[in-house]
Amino acid sequence: VLIYYARFDTPLPAAGFTRLLERLPAAMQQKVAAFSRWEDAHASLLGKLLLQRACLDLGLPRDLHQVRYSAFGRPYLEGGPDFNISHSGNLVVCAVSTAGRTGIDIEWNAPVMLEDFRDHFADGEWQCITAASDPLPVFYRYWTIKEAVLKAQGSGFQTSLAALHVTDPASIFYAGRQWYIKTITGFENYTCHAASQEEGQHYELREIALMDL
Repeated sequence: VLIYYARFDTPLPAAGFTRLLERLPAAMQQKVAAFSRWEDAHASLLGKLLLQRACLDLGLPRDLHQVRYSAFGRPYLEGGPDFNISHSGNLVVCAVSTAGRTGIDIEWNAPVMLEDFRDHFADGEWQCITAASDPLPVFYRYWTIKEAVLKAQGSGFQTSLAALHVTDPASIFYAGRQWYIKTITGFENYTCHAASQEEGQHYELREIALMDL
């Protein structure tokens, strides 16, 4: 599994943003342009550009016109490798797998009111979170594992996070499939997990500078 990632701290110059936006199909351009916050627009654009870069590296067309959507709204490449995109803070990640489904979730470890998220966790999970000497990292570990599996499976937020119980942080049986979990390290102040159908997957991180997109 290749994991492409890019960082953005400030808005791109308007001309540069428009130039990159024009590389996308018209429908994708409209979705990116619809965001009111520049951070959301940039994250959406960069995720798609990372997918383009992955396609280029794999010798595939990179115009993204072959992207289709499942009944649950999960994007996929018709006839191509599986992929999944996530972003948080100033980081965007795109996981690309040539061996079955993959899902990825990254979260900036921002302080949160834990009680606001109680309904997303089973009793055992919640006990582990609240009993920890530092609950926040445990909260984000559970959260990103759940998200990665749900995104790989394809239902995403169509399914409640509480419906997926994390009893083993390395392997989860859900929706009739076994999902194998990988902790993705190297992102300071972020928590990131990926899920795959295949056990023992090799994961490779590839940072892409904005100037190289």
